[in-house]
Amino acid sequence: MLVAAVTFAVDLVTSLGAWRWVGEHSLRAANSRYEQNTMRITADLQREFTSSESLLRGARGLLSVAPADDADAWRRYVAQLDLDEASSVVRTLGYAEVDAAAIARLTGGAANVAGPAAASQPVAPVTQMAPAAVDAIPVGYDLASAPASRAALLHAIDTGASALDADAAPFGDAGSSPHPRLYVYFPVYSDAGLPSTPQARRAGIKRLLVAALDTSRVFDNALARQRRIDLQVFGG
Repeated sequence: MLVAAVTFAVDLVTSLGAWRWVGEHSLRAANSRYEQNTMRITADLQREFTSSESLLRGARGLLSVAPADDADAWRRYVAQLDLDEASSVVRTLGYAEVDAAAIARLTGGAANVAGPAAASQPVAPVTQMAPAAVDAIPVGYDLASAPASRAALLHAIDTGASALDADAAPFGDAGSSPHPRLYVYFPVYSDAGLPSTPQARRAGIKRLLVAALDTSRVFDNALARQRRIDLQVFGG
């Protein structure tokens, strides 16, 4: 009887030890797979954003030397980018005209000498947007008309870097896409290069490149090789 009890105890301890070893081994394997998947997704997301950044820098370079308003030339330029066929994160691409006087009206700066009558004048009206889309920012829309976009455009102008507007109201057929639209603004200055101070940047601002980013494409492209991954992203 004692021998049977001891044998049972040994078997039980052995089974528990084996179960624990298997559990720890499975956990290590799961953690390793998680880390590998995280690294792949992060790398793919970085690749998506790097590709988009290169595209936007090229468009900004064109705007720095382009004539004041050539709608046909802009549409041709965006068409050759083939944003839809390339599944680019950038869905539509356009620009707004803006200058130092308009920024002074917006901020109440010293250059604002036109008085109250100028308050209703647009600050950064969208001049071109392509390709045509039912939910694109309409031509003539003033980027300074909403608090979020106003803050983003001023940040872009003052820093010389891109600025993200994540709170823009939907345009046109809001039901055409269930995903939120993000807008990125890139400043274009009159002189080549970046003015040295925020004041000089406001004085030298010429245009704002406007890009609508499709959030669904951002993650669809990055997860294309990760079919068994369910990723949820929350803003806040």
